[in-house]
Amino acid sequence: GKNKICDDPDSDANKDVAVETLQLYLATVRKLPQQELPNHMTNMEKILQTVAVRCQLPQGFELDGPAEIIDSVANFRRQLAIILRNVSRIFPDNTKQFIKVNLASVIQAEVGKTCEDSCIRVEAAVQMMFELGEAIPGEGSKV
Repeated sequence: GKNKICDDPDSDANKDVAVETLQLYLATVRKLPQQELPNHMTNMEKILQTVAVRCQLPQGFELDGPAEIIDSVANFRRQLAIILRNVSRIFPDNTKQFIKVNLASVIQAEVGKTCEDSCIRVEAAVQMMFELGEAIPGEGSKV
């Protein structure tokens, strides 16, 4: 039979496996000597890019929708926030720069589009900035 974990990349089981894998990786990187950290910069950038895309609310998401869907989305976003905080602890300056550039590019790309088209991307970028502010007290306002 098929491996159920691969059937639906957006399933909660796959999301949980992906988050656990990233958490293990980040825990390992966090323990490395400072001089080895630059070797992981490309991976960190890819993780930040993935978080930026994956923290977007799903198309058709409604705040007054079924509680199960709302809870699932909220839980996944909490997990993404933990990943973002862990990356920001390892690479604080790079994380701040990524979020700053991401927010600016999202806003620039969405100028002139309807809210229905752009609000999801802008909200996700703002959410990442908020999470960074929560992760680095006193630093978030400097982004």
